[in-house]
Amino acid sequence: YFTATEKCGLCVKKNQSSVNIFAYVTKKAQDNLHSSKAPIAVIPSAFHMELNSAIIVNHGTRKLLVQYVQPSHRGAFMRGNGVDVQKGLFIAPYSAIYRFSALVHLHHSITSSTNINKNEHVIAYICIDFACTRNRSIKFVSGLSPNSRQFTLYADGILYVEAGHTVGIYVENVSGHPITVQKRSSFSGHLVGA
Repeated sequence: YFTATEKCGLCVKKNQSSVNIFAYVTKKAQDNLHSSKAPIAVIPSAFHMELNSAIIVNHGTRKLLVQYVQPSHRGAFMRGNGVDVQKGLFIAPYSAIYRFSALVHLHHSITSSTNINKNEHVIAYICIDFACTRNRSIKFVSGLSPNSRQFTLYADGILYVEAGHTVGIYVENVSGHPITVQKRSSFSGHLVGA
């Protein structure tokens, strides 16, 4: 196993940087793993949270999703203190590369008799500091269909975020109809590396 003075490929050594991004589990804990003797990096910043209630996004608007909860079901996690569940924001504890995912469940009340313009769509953004612009966000676009009143947008990707900056999910409704973001839509992320 690695000590603080050995090199670890892509990992950051404990005594190399002013910011300790990775730490290692003890050798005894590593020996208990059946599949590998390689060290396991402990990720100091990771989260998964779910929307606590539905949010209506009116036509022609963009809304930050707020009022999350940390789910209590098996598999849910929250590591570090970089999440404000009420404001729906992740606050980066380190300047680093992070991977984020947004699973946004949507509902609309469009019927088959409603005329839908072919340009009407919904966008899910994962944005840094409220700026949903190129190189500062991840986005997923979906058109609307009267055949499917419920649908899901999935945005996933990697962003470099500086320490202290925030990341949140926005839904933009570029249609002539209100859209409802369903409870249990989720936002997750974890630190990838420096």
